[in-house]
Amino acid sequence: MLLRAVDYILADADAYLPAMEGVNWAEAKQFGKVSGKVHAAVPVDLAGDGKWALFVASEGGDRLFEYDAKADTLKDTTESHKLATKSRAAAWGDFNGDGRLDLVSCDGEAITIYTQGEDRSFQADTKLDKPEFAGRCVGLAVLDCGIPGHPGVLISTNESPVLWIPGAKDSKVLGKLPEGEPLGSSAPCVVADLDGDAIPDVLQVFAKGSLFYKGKAPGQFAPPERCAIAAGEGAPGVFVGDFDGDGLLDVFTVSGEASRLWQKGGKMEFTETRASCGEAAYKIEAGAMGGVTGDFNNDGLQDFVLFYPAGFPLSFFNRGFRSFGFTNALDIGTNSLLPAASEGEQAGTLCDVNGDGAQDLVLILKNGEGWVLPRQTGQGPALCARGALAANGSYVGPLTVTGYRAGRCLGAWNVVAGTTEAFVGLPDAGPVTLKWQLPSGKPAGREVVVESRPVRFVIP
Repeated sequence: MLLRAVDYILADADAYLPAMEGVNWAEAKQFGKVSGKVHAAVPVDLAGDGKWALFVASEGGDRLFEYDAKADTLKDTTESHKLATKSRAAAWGDFNGDGRLDLVSCDGEAITIYTQGEDRSFQADTKLDKPEFAGRCVGLAVLDCGIPGHPGVLISTNESPVLWIPGAKDSKVLGKLPEGEPLGSSAPCVVADLDGDAIPDVLQVFAKGSLFYKGKAPGQFAPPERCAIAAGEGAPGVFVGDFDGDGLLDVFTVSGEASRLWQKGGKMEFTETRASCGEAAYKIEAGAMGGVTGDFNNDGLQDFVLFYPAGFPLSFFNRGFRSFGFTNALDIGTNSLLPAASEGEQAGTLCDVNGDGAQDLVLILKNGEGWVLPRQTGQGPALCARGALAANGSYVGPLTVTGYRAGRCLGAWNVVAGTTEAFVGLPDAGPVTLKWQLPSGKPAGREVVVESRPVRFVIP
């Protein structure tokens, strides 16, 4: 990483290696309270217009929140959508090809798709006819299976994952677990192109190792092979990001035992590198339940936030080349920004709640309270280029979208229609190039010129 940084500095007279985060949170605002055990808080492009809503999956009743410009906060709109689901796991996709996102939810007894109608209300639709998978489900993910208008659902279990294509004849177990030492408890599977061949793969992370299901074609996977990535004991979790800016997705694992950053090398080689990641090496505490990749200071380098069930969240900004600094100005505990968060969070995410181009921090606290800490932007909106997939487009993802500026790779993002986008922040106006490759196509790209406001490009 040091050699890459030196080469960059020598080649670019305007080389940028930030020494601090350079941004602040505004005053925290409570936007609601969620009952029951909360399993996730995720951004959702509910209307397909690029404006983010917040979905909170809870056993006591799922909630939808949308930004109210007049009140300048998130408003609970669950009732207006007639959403009456209770989710232990959930995911979003357009399952009937009408361009509107639908919800697939597991309540522990059944896995059901709830379709969104023209009036934006939800009603129960297709149900998986094997309830035994619902009882073993630890996570859901939506992926393209090569059937236009019919995405698949990957059901994570503590054993082999299951692929369900709604409307198809049957669900399919991806493969038997290979023989050998038991791998321990499992995190929900990650679906992403992890080997760089433009076809999504499945990574199932366990406490003592992981299994890699190589994608052969959309919705088709090779038998599992063992992989070095391991989360450690105690409620493992996993998320991905391109933390060294080389265009390849790295893997971040958390557990009660440790937090680890696995850098992607050749083929399926992953090396644990947290000990050489700047302040992240010694500032990160064990016991995180999950995390999220973002760019909360809009400098084009991927940052991350970790969430803790018994303490404040921790955030780290990227200096570039996988060197992280602790965000002193954004530290919620030291700066007394939200004292109630000292008891811990049930879920959290980064999301541009108000559409000003800056990612805000959203937390669901241990007591069920929902809080947002908006990121301050100054006199005008923050600048960024967003690369998205349409819910009813030719391909729903996951798709690796990479940002470039002045020839320099700013990192790759794992993009899924309606729920995740490439978010390439910019410290100043100018062009950004987004590049991608669909499984059935050739490498493609688009130059996006960002002038005075964020620009969103929908990949055809």
